[in-house]
Amino acid sequence: MKCLFDRLTGEKGFNPYPYQEKVAGHLLEGKNVFLCAPTGAGKTWAALLPYIWARKQGISFVDRLIYVLPLRTLATTLYAETVNCCKRISAVKNLPDERTNLEDEIVITIQTGEQKNDPFFEGDIIFTTIDQYLSSYLNCPVSLPPKRLGNINAGALLGSLIVFDEFHLLEPDKAMQTAIEMLERLKPFSQFVIMTATLTTRSHELLQGILGGETIRLTGDEVLALPSHKEKQRIYRWIKRPLTADDILNQHNGKRSIVILNTVTRAQNIFKELKRRLKDSNTKLLLLHSRFYSEDRKETEDDLKVWFGKDAEKSDVILVTTQVVEAGIDISADNLHTELAPLNSIVQRAGRCARYEGEHGIGTVWIYELGTNKKGEPDLGPYRDNEQKALVADTRAVLEQLPDDGAVLDFMAELERLDKVHSNLEAKHLESYQQNQYALKTKIHEAMDGRNEAAISSLLKNPHFDLFNSMYLWY
Repeated sequence: MKCLFDRLTGEKGFNPYPYQEKVAGHLLEGKNVFLCAPTGAGKTWAALLPYIWARKQGISFVDRLIYVLPLRTLATTLYAETVNCCKRISAVKNLPDERTNLEDEIVITIQTGEQKNDPFFEGDIIFTTIDQYLSSYLNCPVSLPPKRLGNINAGALLGSLIVFDEFHLLEPDKAMQTAIEMLERLKPFSQFVIMTATLTTRSHELLQGILGGETIRLTGDEVLALPSHKEKQRIYRWIKRPLTADDILNQHNGKRSIVILNTVTRAQNIFKELKRRLKDSNTKLLLLHSRFYSEDRKETEDDLKVWFGKDAEKSDVILVTTQVVEAGIDISADNLHTELAPLNSIVQRAGRCARYEGEHGIGTVWIYELGTNKKGEPDLGPYRDNEQKALVADTRAVLEQLPDDGAVLDFMAELERLDKVHSNLEAKHLESYQQNQYALKTKIHEAMDGRNEAAISSLLKNPHFDLFNSMYLWY
């Protein structure tokens, strides 16, 4: 497995981390896995490596690997990276119809609302979004005519290794509960990995109680042994007023800066102000949010690799964006400015700062108080329901305890604070799943039988979620 890993990564002598080998061992023994590891720790390869290795060894493991993500931008990014790496060891095909069944061949596909390359989940490794996956489970795939073909994809789930990445981003009272019910039902027939950097300790324990399996949570020493975390210094600072263009420019100093706003409108306004202020400057200024046309978004994402990627050599760049970069996009900045949000979102955003080794492992996360709306109330953006409001308030209370000049928070310190803010609410939703299984299963059966089309929407999304594009409308 070690030899295969360095070929996949293109780095000679680069071995899997001990936790990645532990995940592989559990999966190859037929066990399910809950993985809690920090951003930038290589969770994706922890799930992919055992499947690819088993194929290379001719070991009967699972029929296919279905990698499920909450946002299509994440699916697109991980798909492209996996294809590039696997080309080093196999003949990679990108469409099921291209399969030739040669021994040294692997079919890697993507199925999203934008890239419908594998509507029947026929690939060996399939990257897809939560709407595509769960709608298939409910016999009403958004990519196929449900009346004639609705039950085909459900069969593809059997015998698969199902990987749920960024599990905490699923709506806890909708998509997350549907996913848990599905995993519980498919336990005898499939394997799964649930991966997250921010799910609380109590939530992991409750999930394990429901679904069984092995929990792998990296210890402080294991995190410090990771090259990307060994010398990391990520300073969190709380600023008790709203973010301004001055804050960004005063800290920029010709380096790499990322600015994350809670709404598209706010991002556009900050971008316009920076553009006006930097019109005679050499500073590169980028904007990215969910309302971009696909070709424009791809062009900007390509720019991100050049300016913020692991091998980036250029500097003096500012990216203004929204939650679209909150998870899964492999970029890093020296300064990350963000508006106040629930703490799990703050930690995910912080993963785009000081992400790499060496000088790119030192940075500051600046967190700012929310602005006010026309009524003089905090502008909560997408965090407006009562539960989200409470999380924002609890996050503020935790951040207010930071020293005025900030504090270096490692992974264990982040988890400690996440437990304080999110533990009770996450536990409430998981306990609700256990208490209301009959009603949930009834709704799921009605959806599967085609007797309740409205149930499908309620099982997958909230009012701020675009089911067909897997994209939060606020982003």
